[in-house]
Amino acid sequence: MPKLKYVDGFRGLAAVVVVLNHFFLAFYPALINGDKNQVHTINSLELIIAKSPLNLLYNGDFAICVFFILSGYVLSYKYSVTGNIKVLTESAVKRYIRLLVPVFASVIFSYIFIRYSLYFNQEAGNLSLSTWWLATFWNFDVSFFDVVKNAFFGVFFKSDSKYNPALWTMTYELYGSFLVFGFAALFGKLKKRYLLYIIAVVLLYKTYYLGFILGLILSDLNVSGYINNYFIRKSLFKVSFLVVGLYFASYPSAATVENSMYIYIESSDPFTIMTYHTFGAFLIMLVLLNSVKLQKMLSLKPFEFIGRISFSMYLLHLILIGSLSSYIFILLIDHVSYSVAVMISFVSTVPILLILSHFMYKYVDKQGIKLANSIYNRFFKDSTR
Repeated sequence: MPKLKYVDGFRGLAAVVVVLNHFFLAFYPALINGDKNQVHTINSLELIIAKSPLNLLYNGDFAICVFFILSGYVLSYKYSVTGNIKVLTESAVKRYIRLLVPVFASVIFSYIFIRYSLYFNQEAGNLSLSTWWLATFWNFDVSFFDVVKNAFFGVFFKSDSKYNPALWTMTYELYGSFLVFGFAALFGKLKKRYLLYIIAVVLLYKTYYLGFILGLILSDLNVSGYINNYFIRKSLFKVSFLVVGLYFASYPSAATVENSMYIYIESSDPFTIMTYHTFGAFLIMLVLLNSVKLQKMLSLKPFEFIGRISFSMYLLHLILIGSLSSYIFILLIDHVSYSVAVMISFVSTVPILLILSHFMYKYVDKQGIKLANSIYNRFFKDSTR
């Protein structure tokens, strides 16, 4: 089955948004929470951007919702095309190992950094006023046994992301995957499954698992031809759906929206805001599935590359922000302006992140996929025929 390059491209864009979100959380926290006491720019520029549509460029919660919708879509797509339940069985058997190998590598990587005092996030966080976020990480005693326990069990089943804070999503990713497999296996061939989709959406409302079900629904609708035949065929509708999607997607995650364009849907409830982001991601994905131009754009080589290394980049970026970025920032802060120190730190970190992500994809992520395939072929393939 041909690879959906535009889906990988969209995932890559979402990964870039997460990286920017965490970098700004570390060095420009007011861009996220809109706190005037944490501003570092002239004329409080951060406060203006924080409640404007520009925050879409670094809205990490929206990007996470994109990840979950894409997971629901990709994990169910082959089944939607073939109708073969063995596809779901195979994917379910492989899923934990496929996630575990790169996760374990990132935890080991972080353990080494803690062990040899290569994190500088506490000092950097105090200087950047990200005392409530950046400065709180990696302040605990470590042991190799704890590393193994964390990677194999804690990350996936207890949402324990102390070694790599980006891993909080892995519990959702694992459970959400099995939600998709189970739902598709039980109801995927029922004629009235769309009624069950509606029930699932209602039950999972205001949870991150909603994204997985919406991804499954999009996969089913797209393969069944409903999206191209019945949804948003005219450009006016595509533009309308896209604008509405971007509006909800760019709702500020933590800043107040007083005197902004978001006042009409104002909410301080994080679960409601999360649902806004999920709804926005759903509408944008719906437009993407119906737009050849967007698909071609996201299939271009740069997007394809970022999409290919996106999981590795997601796993590594916070480790580098807490170490390399923080170290460079601390070295420079007494010699140049605040923004120059942050910019040099960012520009120095990005190429290192891309290079390390490429090698992690090649030598860890791909090997994890091969290991999952090998385990499946060795122990389960015959029993699922």
